[in-house]
Amino acid sequence: TTHATAETFLSERDDIIGNADRDENGGFLNEDGLDERLDKVEAEFLRDILEDYLILFREEYEYLTSRKTIIETIEANDYDFTEDGKID
Repeated sequence: TTHATAETFLSERDDIIGNADRDENGGFLNEDGLDERLDKVEAEFLRDILEDYLILFREEYEYLTSRKTIIETIEANDYDFTEDGKID
């Protein structure tokens, strides 16, 4: 998901820059407007990429704290426990 989010951002950014009006020397005619549009798309990208990472972190947390994964970790590391539940 993060890769797709980054690709979308880069495409939008490139479109904004590529379609910006230029003077005869290739300079941007409305730099302030261009900056505003780029700031907006960059802010949207930041929000979207943070949301993607939050989803990934939640999924990883749920996996790592699942009963199945905890049991697999205990078995893979040959943990032994006393009767009162402490690691031996």
